[in-house]
Amino acid sequence: GFMNPLALVVEADFAAFVDAIPDAVAIVDERGRIALVNAQTEKLFGYSATELTGQPIEILIPERFRRNHPQQRESYAHSPRVRPMGTGLELYGLRKDRSEFPVEISLSPLKSGKSSLIIAAIRDVTERKEREEALWKLNRRLEQEKAYRSLVEHAPYGIYRAAMDEDQFLAVNPALMHMLGYEREHELLRLSISNDVYRNPQDRIAHMELLEQQRHFQGLEVEWKRKDGSSIWVRLSGRRGAEEPGPEYLDVVAE
Repeated sequence: GFMNPLALVVEADFAAFVDAIPDAVAIVDERGRIALVNAQTEKLFGYSATELTGQPIEILIPERFRRNHPQQRESYAHSPRVRPMGTGLELYGLRKDRSEFPVEISLSPLKSGKSSLIIAAIRDVTERKEREEALWKLNRRLEQEKAYRSLVEHAPYGIYRAAMDEDQFLAVNPALMHMLGYEREHELLRLSISNDVYRNPQDRIAHMELLEQQRHFQGLEVEWKRKDGSSIWVRLSGRRGAEEPGPEYLDVVAE
């Protein structure tokens, strides 16, 4: 039978002290069985203290990590010291409802009479991981935007971005300015695309209707007018896109 090592470790005030710790704490005996957990552990893992007491600590870790855990536990027991567990590894806890969540675990040895116990302090790092993930995505997006801007800046053909629901350019590249005979970007950004760029405003309306039905169009020939009023025939390819979160826009290449 299982002899409850609570007797070895705990007086009422020690249990109260462990309960006051903001992290989940599990105290484990030499056989790897749970001797004591605090209220935070119950809350975090969804078990009651009664359900956990006497169970192998492996009950709290996902099955794919269980096979190696007893050896890891024994190697810690041979040279116990205060240290973070699994440095450089992604660690996960397993709740009673079988859901997993990322954790950080710190281990400390605890001598109690002849017994050696291990205190594991367990912290749920879900929110931090989510923040890291969001930051990584933002950095990646900024890098992609930088690469996109560089590509657009140096492209030999005209490229512009316009809002789906507005009749103005949001951004234009140097090749488009040259194509339309403008020297300054702000001149182009002020124009009405339908009236000042398209020779026939109906063509622009038709292109936008096409984009409402499908997300892109390709190789549409259209007559544009340059700053000096002369005509230029261009071939347009465009696609709809959207920033998360944000309004839809239209990216167009003009050759």
